[in-house]
Amino acid sequence: MEEIGELEEKKEHIEEKLKETAEELEDIEFDEEKLEALREEISKLKEKRSAEKQELESDKEIVEEKEKRLKQMQSQVEKKHELKKEVEKLDQVLDYVYSYKNALKETQIELRQKFVARLNDLMDDIWTQIYPYDDYYSIRLNVEEDYLVEVLDSDNNWISAEAEVSGGERHSAALVMRLALSFTISPKIQLLMLDEPTHNMDSAAVEKLAETLRQNSDNLLKQMFIVTHDPALESAATGKLYRLEKKNTETGLTEVEEVN
Repeated sequence: MEEIGELEEKKEHIEEKLKETAEELEDIEFDEEKLEALREEISKLKEKRSAEKQELESDKEIVEEKEKRLKQMQSQVEKKHELKKEVEKLDQVLDYVYSYKNALKETQIELRQKFVARLNDLMDDIWTQIYPYDDYYSIRLNVEEDYLVEVLDSDNNWISAEAEVSGGERHSAALVMRLALSFTISPKIQLLMLDEPTHNMDSAAVEKLAETLRQNSDNLLKQMFIVTHDPALESAATGKLYRLEKKNTETGLTEVEEVN
């Protein structure tokens, strides 16, 4: 019975609460338009939030892309610094090469000047020994404009030995230049071979050449070979003299005769 009484009391209490709640609900003013407006506002807020979320994702992608580009640029900057160092090294090497080139050029010019000076000294000395006349006093190799062999005439004018002198004088000039070149290039030359050295020379020039070779050959070198068709040059021999002659025209054989 007590339990039934308690349940009835609870029932009455609940009914009172329901009544109070119903009265409170009646006091509340409900506006359907406001509710709809609130729903729209909530929907807009959701859309805005979604847009902001998408924008945030997009910004994140942009940031990642920019970070990637930044790393690439940093890598390029590092490569640029490395290339700059390599270029600086190459510039140093290039400066050294230019300096070396200029030094070689200056050395070449100096050696060329010394070589030509020595050559001309020898040419002048040999010319005075083998040229028998007084119309040309000296000879030189002119390298100022081109390589020209010139002789000095009695009026102290240097003239071309190629265009303005006789054939014998040109041959004498060529012989002098070859001899001077041989002694300049190889000061300790021990062997000299002359093939037809008297071509186009007159008898006085041949005699002068033979005399010079006979008197000075022992002082210049150990051996000299002269091949000639000119009997006048036989007097130049200070050692063995051989005469070669074809005795049999049919067989073409050449006999060798030792003259001395």
